[in-house]
Amino acid sequence: MCVTFPGKIISKKGMTAVVESNGRKVEIKIDAVPDVKKEDWILVYGDLALKRMSKKEAEETIKILSND
Repeated sequence: MCVTFPGKIISKKGMTAVVESNGRKVEIKIDAVPDVKKEDWILVYGDLALKRMSKKEAEETIKILSND
């Protein structure tokens, strides 16, 4: 089962990037949002970047997912 989650890009190479979310680092494909850059927040599904999101959106989503 795949879950969507916000992640912060910590590195980018070609059409892949490494995102950090909840202390985990995951390599993802960024074909759908190729113009992202380091420090951008994105919504991730499985190993795919779905869309760019603001820091505020990411923080709100993290809060909802963590049940705080």
